[in-house]
Amino acid sequence: MMGLEVVAVAQAVAGPTELLEQGRQARRAGNAEGAIPPLEAAARLSPTDADILLELGLAYYATERLADAERVLARAQGLAPDYRDVTLARARVALAQGRTTEARRLAGSLAAQGDDEARLLIAQAEANPQAQIERLDLWTTRSTVENQDDWTGFGVGIGGRFAPAWSGWANVEHTRRFGRTDVYGEVGIEHGMGDLSVFASVGGAPDADYRAELSMATGARYELNTAGLAAVGDVRFSRYPVGEIWTVRPGLLWEAARWGGEARWIRLRDETGTDRNGWMVSGQVALVGVTTWMDVSASDAPETSDGFTVDVRAWGVGVRQHLSQTLNLRLAYVHEDRGPFGNRDEVALSLTRRF
Repeated sequence: MMGLEVVAVAQAVAGPTELLEQGRQARRAGNAEGAIPPLEAAARLSPTDADILLELGLAYYATERLADAERVLARAQGLAPDYRDVTLARARVALAQGRTTEARRLAGSLAAQGDDEARLLIAQAEANPQAQIERLDLWTTRSTVENQDDWTGFGVGIGGRFAPAWSGWANVEHTRRFGRTDVYGEVGIEHGMGDLSVFASVGGAPDADYRAELSMATGARYELNTAGLAAVGDVRFSRYPVGEIWTVRPGLLWEAARWGGEARWIRLRDETGTDRNGWMVSGQVALVGVTTWMDVSASDAPETSDGFTVDVRAWGVGVRQHLSQTLNLRLAYVHEDRGPFGNRDEVALSLTRRF
């Protein structure tokens, strides 16, 4: 009892720097349990010190207090978004919890910059896809369209991994446009092979009025460097009630820790056999730590999602908020100039739950 009292008194008179050093030495000596009291005391004295929170998170991790580790490491990353050791620690915790998608996401930006430790974590996540379903998406949309009733839509999607380097997804969406209703479903698979990943999907709407009766796509992504730049492209065939559509979309994608961007050229052969060209660009940036993101987009391209092909100029803006480590909420607005068919203004709300 006397020994515990001496330790308590020592912690009471020590400052956060001394307590941090005590905890760090104890953890590195293999006494993670003994490291926790001085580190918790240091965190109370200096709750905005990312170094202290990192050491405390590592001590929690070593003692298998994974929820506590994630909690304090998330606080540390909010204070220091670009702190490499914090990012890697969070990836290790996610991997230990079986959240392999989250582990890959956290380590991904560092791996793209050539970080060997991050690449090892991603390889471990790829080799151990514990979670079968890794994400659930819910969304709803409402559009005002000139000279028409409002368009509405809602959908649900799931995604996950079913084998090393293999993932899949499925979604279904209910929409109402032109006074008619379509239900469109799609499934797809993706396979990663080092710097190259490929995917294929198939979908359709039974008894379609304006969505595709059948849609098949395939595409690929190839990492061009270690800074997050990748070449992307896909080819899609769709059969609508009015005819068949072919679309090719090559482009570039750049993903960094706090921003990203995409540009695509669009080549489409419409239901009359006419070739059309277009483009789209988009970008996103973290506004507050890594919890609040803003995205913008612009395009001038042919579109056939409504049963016939029209040239559409559009721009959009959205805000994504990380409500927790597993829950994201996004609110978006899109304005479209559809030429002789008038303007369309859409508001979309989506919720993503990661497992």
